[in-house]
Amino acid sequence: MTVETHLHQARERVEVERATLAKKRDGLEAFADNVRSTATAGPGGNQVSGTVTAPVAAGAGGTGVDRRDSLRSAFAESVGPHAESDSTLAALRDELGEEAALALAPTTEVQFTQTLQKQLLSAVTTRQRELAVTCEALDRETDHLSDAVETVDAVVEWLTTADEQPLSELGFDRLRERHDRLDTYRADCATVAADRQEFLAGNTSHVGQVGVSNRSLVESVYEDFPVTYPVLSTATRLVDVCEDAQQAVRAHLVRRA
Repeated sequence: MTVETHLHQARERVEVERATLAKKRDGLEAFADNVRSTATAGPGGNQVSGTVTAPVAAGAGGTGVDRRDSLRSAFAESVGPHAESDSTLAALRDELGEEAALALAPTTEVQFTQTLQKQLLSAVTTRQRELAVTCEALDRETDHLSDAVETVDAVVEWLTTADEQPLSELGFDRLRERHDRLDTYRADCATVAADRQEFLAGNTSHVGQVGVSNRSLVESVYEDFPVTYPVLSTATRLVDVCEDAQQAVRAHLVRRA
């Protein structure tokens, strides 16, 4: 008997995603260090598109432009490899928001002021908190997968072994024992499915941050998987397998009663 579970692959997928986010958080911290260590041109400036900046003086804007170019390069080096977008500006927008991308865009003529420095650091902090929530949700997903794997592997192993011996070779007591075992495993798999539904309906939060929808996270993580809900599909499939096997056993029990 072959039952495709996808659970071990799912656990590997979550581990990869968790590692990627950890690298992104480290990259953001490295970028923040660059922002902190970059000299500023002044305390503030004019507000443009929601970002407080100062216009570059004619003929004297090279330093400000060079600072922003340097920071843009630092972001590309530290965060870019772990971002979904290939473009540095698109990655800036995805990770730190529209204002940060506009402030560091080569076509935007602004100086790197203390105000802009604080805004970039605030954007990094906000993003790191968001990633922390996602990482915690992934940790919970790993725990759920581990629990499901423990149950599913035991059921699949027993079904595979039991399938090797035809029911016609079993006596009445062995058939009844097999029926009871199937009933237990069916209930175990139904519990896995019910627990999974409860998990998917909930959120994961971290130190007061807005919670991440567990269902949205799962759909995102397994977007390119053969199945979007590997735990649910596996548990449901095994419930059906156990019920079918029980029917077969009952048919033999009735004939021998």
